Amino acid sequence: MNDQPGLYLTRAGKFGEDEEAALDNGIALIRFDEVPSLEDINNYDDVVALVAKALPDAKPQAVANYARQLWTFAHVIEKGDLVVLPRKQTSQIAIGRVTGPYQYKKIGGEFRHSRPVRWERPDVPRTAFEQDLLYSFGAFMTVCRISRHDAARRVAVVLSGKTDPGPNEIGGVLPADKTQNVPDNVEDGPTDLALAAHDQIVKHIQSRFSGHALSALVAAVLRADGWVTKESPPGPDGGVDILGGRGPLGLDPPRLCVQVKSQNSPVDVSVYRTLQGSM
Repeated sequence: MNDQPGLYLTRAGKFGEDEEAALDNGIALIRFDEVPSLEDINNYDDVVALVAKALPDAKPQAVANYARQLWTFAHVIEKGDLVVLPRKQTSQIAIGRVTGPYQYKKIGGEFRHSRPVRWERPDVPRTAFEQDLLYSFGAFMTVCRISRHDAARRVAVVLSGKTDPGPNEIGGVLPADKTQNVPDNVEDGPTDLALAAHDQIVKHIQSRFSGHALSALVAAVLRADGWVTKESPPGPDGGVDILGGRGPLGLDPPRLCVQVKSQNSPVDVSVYRTLQGSM
C-alpha cells in the first residue's frame, strides 16, 4: 500500500486575481461562480446534472470537464493531500497541505468553492522545480491531479526545503484515483506554452549567468532598449551595480540606479532598503 499523499493543482483565477485571498485566508478557492454549493452532493452524476442546469448553453464536453474539476475539488482531494498553486502575480509556486473538507462559504463578499489549506511554503521559486513538473503545473485546468514523473514525492521534497530531486525511474507510480466510475481528472491536455517558454529562458539564464555576469546581461538589455549604462567592476560595488540614463552621455532623465541579485530565493525588503540607502 502506498501512503504517499496525493498532489493536486488548484488555480486562483485566470489572472491570479484570487491568489492573495487564498493565501491570506488559508484556503484553496476556485471560481465556477455559476455553479452553486456541492456540500449536499455526494454523487458524481448529480454534479454533472448541477453543472448542466447552471450552464444550459454549455456543450456536453464542457459540462463534463467542469463537473470533473468540481468533483475532484470537493470529493477526491482528501485531508493531508498536497496542493500547488502557481502564482501568476509573482511567478512563484505556493505549496500547501489540505486540512479539511470542502466548504461553500462567503469570501470577500461572494460565496466560493473552497478547501482549507495550510500554505507551508507560499513563495517557492519556479526554478526550484525541473521542467517536467513545470509543464504539469502549466496545465490549463483549474483543478487537476498531478500524477506524472513521481510528482508527489518530489514536491514533498521541495516542501521540506530541498531542491527537486527529479523523477524516480524505479517505481515512481502514484496510487490510482480515489474515486470509482468517475473520469480521472489529471494533467492531460493543453499546456500554457508561453509560460513553458518563460521557464526555459529563466533556466538558461540561471545556468549561464550568475554573479557579475548577470549584471552584464542586465546592462546589455538596457543598452538594447536605448539606455547608456555604466557598470561597476567585479568586487565591492557599494550597493549599485549599474547606472543608466538617457541621452548621448546617459545624463538625461529618467536615470536608473540598479542593483542586480543572482539567487533562487525571493529578494526581501532589506535589498530594496540597501539600494535606497545607496541612492
